[in-house]
Formats: sequence, structure tokens, C-alpha cells
Amino acid sequence: MIIVFDEGFSTDTAHGGGHVVALALGPGVRKGFKSTAFYQHQNVLRTTLDALGVHNYPGNGGSSAAMTDLFGTAPPPPPPTGCTATATGVTVCSPAAGSTAASPVHFVAAAKSTHPITAMRIYVDNISRFANNSSSLDTSLALATGTHSVVVQAWDSTGAVFKTPLTIHVQ
Repeated sequence: MIIVFDEGFSTDTAHGGGHVVALALGPGVRKGFKSTAFYQHQNVLRTTLDALGVHNYPGNGGSSAAMTDLFGTAPPPPPPTGCTATATGVTVCSPAAGSTAASPVHFVAAAKSTHPITAMRIYVDNISRFANNSSSLDTSLALATGTHSVVVQAWDSTGAVFKTPLTIHVQ
């Protein structure tokens, strides 16, 4: 099942209307996966028709790629370029502790343990704001103006928890 929520603004004309949310649900969907590919509605059409065994695509569906990265059990992606945890624990590469950033704030971090890292999460002011099932993260979060307490946390396959706290200022 693919659910698409498209509530764009009339002033947002990038790529036909800006960002939309799409959720893929089902037994063959990669758990906790967030694609970095650029997809549009015709990619959803192509993926849906392929899943149904239909290979006659209307409109731009025929020239669009299927969203195959959402399915299967591919290994987690490598740490973001330039951000590697060299010691056991969580390494936050961006933003720097005590720094001032504009919203949305770009977070880049990686985690390392003697056992495989199974999940990472970002807490902002004690509220979970982002999670994935990987040993790295690279995401942007819209944060209100002001000073925020951030904790980037990781878990390994034994349940061990690793945390790196930092304070950031959003302008």
C-alpha cells in the first residue's frame, strides 16, 4: 500500500508543487527506510502498475523509474560523507555543539559499537523528532527560534545505548 499526502502551496512550484509525503506499507517494504531519491507522482504510478503486473503505462508512467529502493532488505547505507564514528559512541558532525543555525537544522551523525548499530534517534527538548534503523543519519529538522537541548542517541544489537548531548541555537 502506498499512501501519498499532497498538500502543496500554490506559491511552491518546484518540480510541480514541492515536497509531498509518501508512505509505503506492507510485508515487502524496507522497515524504517527513508529514500533519498527524487520521486514524483508518475513514479508512484509506475511502481503501483508494476506491482499489479500491468506493463502498459499511461502518461509519464512509462518513462519513470519504479520506486524499487523502498522494497527488499538492502543493507543500511554507509555513513554520510565526511561523518564517521571513529570511537565507540555517537559522533555528531553537524550541527556543532553551541553553534547557531537557521531552521531547518541539518543533522549529520554516525555511531559505532563493537556490535552492529541497529537504530539512531534525535531528541530535541526531550521529544523524539527523527528515527531510523541505521548506523548513520543525515536529515534536516524544522526547529523553532531559540535555544534547544539536543540528544543524538544510538542503540546496538545488544541493546546498549550511546548518547551525545549538545545545545544549539536556532535563529
